[in-house]
Amino acid sequence: MDCVKKAVVVIVCGASMLEELLKAFILLFIIMDPFASLPVFIAVTKGLKKPKVFEAAQQAVVVAGVLLYAFLFFGSTILSLFKVSFSSFQIAGGLVLLLMAVEIVLGIKLGGKRASKSPAGIVIIGTPLLTGPGVITTVTVLSNEAGVFTTAIAGFGALVCTLVILRNANWLAEKLGEGPIEALSKIMGLLLAAVAVQMIRTGLGL
Repeated sequence: MDCVKKAVVVIVCGASMLEELLKAFILLFIIMDPFASLPVFIAVTKGLKKPKVFEAAQQAVVVAGVLLYAFLFFGSTILSLFKVSFSSFQIAGGLVLLLMAVEIVLGIKLGGKRASKSPAGIVIIGTPLLTGPGVITTVTVLSNEAGVFTTAIAGFGALVCTLVILRNANWLAEKLGEGPIEALSKIMGLLLAAVAVQMIRTGLGL
């Protein structure tokens, strides 16, 4: 009986960890929203041969990944350094995510620079288009709620999926067209808005 109980506990814990991992992955992927970066990436890599497009996609994802993991491992330390409470950070982060969602859903630009047709444009795709304030906020929050290990794996999965999408940007644009890609981006924007509201509510203790 003891063996059975232990097995049940292991299964339940494993299912709980898997659920947390899946939630973290979906959340990070939604906030990165690689579909919203497709038009910019296509414009920046226009005229390049396929190997160079693949290299550009890899460079953008590496830049995004470096920033993501930097805040994953040192986000809490940075908050402590500036004496910012976690609740305050959640509220501020939720507001930033909400503004991002408004940009995505309504198709407006509230601020920031667009990527240019230069090597620097690839870096701008990596940050702030992929890993911007929203992802930085989310990985810091997730590291406290779901744990660093779970968030690290979820982040890696989101980055890999983003890399696959960017590497096949031209093919996706040709097969799907701008309409479906834009629709996917707006759906992600709505989900992001819901996440932002929940984050603000949690920070306020509601």
